[in-house]
Amino acid sequence: IGSPVQYEPPLHRETTFWVKENFVGVDMKDEQQELPIALSNDEIINFCQNLEKSDWAKMAKKTQTVKDIFAHLVGWQRECVLELRKTWNSGKQPWFVLTSEYDDFNLKIRNEFDVFQPDNLLQEFKKWDRALEQMIIEIGEDKLRSKREASWVMDEGEDGHFLNHFLQIKKAVEG
Repeated sequence: IGSPVQYEPPLHRETTFWVKENFVGVDMKDEQQELPIALSNDEIINFCQNLEKSDWAKMAKKTQTVKDIFAHLVGWQRECVLELRKTWNSGKQPWFVLTSEYDDFNLKIRNEFDVFQPDNLLQEFKKWDRALEQMIIEIGEDKLRSKREASWVMDEGEDGHFLNHFLQIKKAVEG
């Protein structure tokens, strides 16, 4: 077994963090478990690219493996990029802000990425992470943060979507 691989992003984003002080999205049996205060996509990538092949098949939820959950993140990362491109200058909100019905989309991305191997999923996630970083730079992080209706771009706070799923992955792998 070699030493862990460190993901080096092509761009540096200082502020996109998922902050969680009292995480309630995952059934944590051990309430003393230490939770991250801040988590970046780089940390998700670093953790996942160092998983063993067998880790990807571990159950993270009743019906979803670690690979399924990570594929879900890949699909949502891509969707955020595509929706930001469509909506930033239009004044419209992305479709996922206007609904609470995500089942069809989640099933679509699960089926799409089901055939991907973990290395391919990691490459896809990195690609969309770089694309989002580039868009944040082009638009300007200050501009994004000043528009309350664009808060979904940063996915921060109590209900961080990526943090929720990362903790599911971590719990499945580490027990």
